[in-house]
Amino acid sequence: MTHEIDRHQTADVEAQLEALAKEIRSELDALEADTRSALHHAITIGGLLTEAKATVRHGEWRPWLAANFRHSERTAQRWMQVADNSATVADLPTISAAIALLTEPSAPRALPAPAPGAPPHSSAALDQAFDELKKAMNESDDGEWCEPPAWALEIIVSARKSGRLAAYRSRR
Repeated sequence: MTHEIDRHQTADVEAQLEALAKEIRSELDALEADTRSALHHAITIGGLLTEAKATVRHGEWRPWLAANFRHSERTAQRWMQVADNSATVADLPTISAAIALLTEPSAPRALPAPAPGAPPHSSAALDQAFDELKKAMNESDDGEWCEPPAWALEIIVSARKSGRLAAYRSRR
C-alpha cells in the first residue's frame, strides 16, 4: 500500500514539475520575443528621429528633441545609429546588444574556437554564441542587460551577413 501511495505522489510531483517546466519555457519564449520587439521599436524610432533631425531648422534639433523625446540626446543618437545599421543588428536579441556591437572599437580580434573543429558559422558555434547571450541575459539580478562576450555577437552578426543565420534558425 505504501509503495502505491509513493508511486502516486511521485507521478503527481513529476506532472507538477513538467507543467512548471512548460510554463517556464513559454515565459522564456515570450521574454525573448519581447526583447526582439524592443529592438524593432528602437530601429523604427531611430529612423523617425533621423528624419526629424533632417527636417528641423539648423540649431533647432536639441530643443525639438528635448520637447518631443523623453530620453536623453545620447539615447537618441544611439537609436539613430541602430536604425542606420538596422541590416547589421536586426537579428540581435536586445537594443543594448546592438549598441554594443556598433560602438565597439573596430580593431580586429580573433574569434575563439567555439567548439573543437567547428567552423565559425557552424550550428555548434551559433549554439555556443546564443548560449552566451542567454547567460548574459540571465546573469543580471535586476533584469538589466549584462554584456555578453564580443565574440558571441560577432559570430551571430557574421552568420547573419553570410546568410547562415536564417538557415540555422529554420532548423531550430
